[in-house]
Amino acid sequence: MSTGGYGVTVARGASSVQAGFDSSRPLQLIFNLRSDIANAFRKRHISGFVRPGSCNAYAGVTVGREKELIGVFGVIVGTRTGAADILVKADTIRSDIPKGGQLMSFLLVSGPMWRWLEERFCIQKPTVMTACVSPYPSIARYRAAAERTKTKRRSDGMYSLVYRFDMGKFPTVKAARAEWLRRLS
Repeated sequence: MSTGGYGVTVARGASSVQAGFDSSRPLQLIFNLRSDIANAFRKRHISGFVRPGSCNAYAGVTVGREKELIGVFGVIVGTRTGAADILVKADTIRSDIPKGGQLMSFLLVSGPMWRWLEERFCIQKPTVMTACVSPYPSIARYRAAAERTKTKRRSDGMYSLVYRFDMGKFPTVKAARAEWLRRLS
C-alpha cells in the first residue's frame, strides 16, 4: 500500500493539468509519502498566509504512470480539543488545476484514504476533521465532502471554521474523480 515517495516526480507544464481529465492517465493516491518530498511540494504550491508545519503522515496525489505529484495531504493524530481522531493539517494541490481543492476533498473521503488512515493510526472509523481561518463563513472546497461543525467570528473579522469529513463517501479514487469531473462540467 505504500511507495514512500520513491519514483514520484513533480508535475510540470500545462499537459499535467489535462491529466485530471484524461482517463488514460490514472489518478492515484500514494501513501506514506516521504516528508521531504511532501514539504518541498507544499512550500512550492501553498497559497495565502499559511506556513507549512510538520505532520505525522503524508499521502500524495499523482497522475500518470510516471507518478507526477499534483497534490499532498498531511495529517496529524488528534487535536488539542480532542474532537477529532485525525486532523487534516495540509491539503495542498497545484493552483492551476480547476477546482483542485474540491478534488482533494473528494479524494480525502475516498475508501482507500479511509482504510489507510485506519491502518496507519490503528483507529477504527476515525473522526477526521480540519480547522481553518477564512474571511468567509464557509469554504467551497469542503462543502461537498464535509460538514461544518464550527463557525466562529473572530475579532479581526475572519472566521474560525471546523469541518468534519464524511469518510468513505466514495468507494474508490475513480469514483471520487468521476464526481469531481461531473461537477466541473
